[in-house]
Amino acid sequence: MSATVQTATPPASPPAGPMRLGLRRFRRHRTGMVGLILVAVFIATALAAPLIAPASPIAASWDAIRMAPSLAHWMGTDEIGRDELSRVIWGARASLAAGVVSVVIAAAIGVPAGLAAGFAGGAIDAILSRLVDAMLAIPFLILAIALAAFLGPNLRNAMIAIGISTAPVFMRVARASTLDTMTRDFIEAARAIGNPPWRIALKHVVPNIAAPVLIQATLSIATAIIAEASLSFLGLGEQPPLPSWGSMLNAAQQFLTQAPWLAIFPGLGIFFAVLGFNLMGDGLRDVLDTHRRGQAGRGQAGGEAGRRPVEFPASPARPPLRRSPPAPRARPAPGAPDRPAPPAPRSRRRRTSPPPPRHRHPPPARTAPAPAPRRRNRS
Repeated sequence: MSATVQTATPPASPPAGPMRLGLRRFRRHRTGMVGLILVAVFIATALAAPLIAPASPIAASWDAIRMAPSLAHWMGTDEIGRDELSRVIWGARASLAAGVVSVVIAAAIGVPAGLAAGFAGGAIDAILSRLVDAMLAIPFLILAIALAAFLGPNLRNAMIAIGISTAPVFMRVARASTLDTMTRDFIEAARAIGNPPWRIALKHVVPNIAAPVLIQATLSIATAIIAEASLSFLGLGEQPPLPSWGSMLNAAQQFLTQAPWLAIFPGLGIFFAVLGFNLMGDGLRDVLDTHRRGQAGRGQAGGEAGRRPVEFPASPARPPLRRSPPAPRARPAPGAPDRPAPPAPRSRRRRTSPPPPRHRHPPPARTAPAPAPRRRNRS
């Protein structure tokens, strides 16, 4: 007897979810990955500042005032002998806190307002939209400076001022995404089966506006870092002796010729932090935004990698067409002219048919008038 061996087929792997597909697309996005690496280094530096800083950021040394970068001080020292590398590392913590907390405040104010305006419509939408237009009419940095000056000069008030100034942008993004989502068929289906409005908003609308809000949050962190540095430069952010990149630039403007490293290294910190968040935000936008997904990935020339182009099977090669050689011309007989005689001119024949009538309808026939009746003489 021969026994049949049955091999068990492995179970089919479940299809990849949208999160896994998004991560795969983001891994192929080169500039997005560069931004993610810069952001990861920035966050790791800010969180591990107490461990990696070589010295205290507020400890002064009067024997090492404005020393150039060396092995003892990799980024030199400032005007009172404080280690510049330690202050740059600790300044990253202040910038990260300002960026993240400000964006959280802005999203907490703007996203619910935009969701309510887009979902409810009517008078609520009109009132909130006019309020946002009035706030956007004021320049962002001017509004942040005014709020920070009103609340008081410290880092906490600066974060609140930046968050309030950024909230209108989140409100407009959430409102536009909500209006776009409300036109979908699944919203009509949810209403048809009797779902209450709060369930439709939380279960169907909020998940569909999460991607645009996340993209805007990533880009707004970079704006918040610049705003915090600007407020600290003006004396409205982190107060001395605590380190901040903006306050370090303010102190370095007096020694640009004698000690340029005091302004170079904080400026590079701001540059790479903002660049990282901008590149990562652009990558997330190309991956998560369905309207721009088709434009993502233009090869190495654009610096972005997107979806692979669809490859169609090549058509079978066809044999080349063979043309028959032209027929040889007949040679004229000896004594005959080389060129044929021209054809005889055609004779013009006279038209034998009668000419067409000039009128469309024939004229009516003329009839002789009837003779007048004779009169009889009565005699």
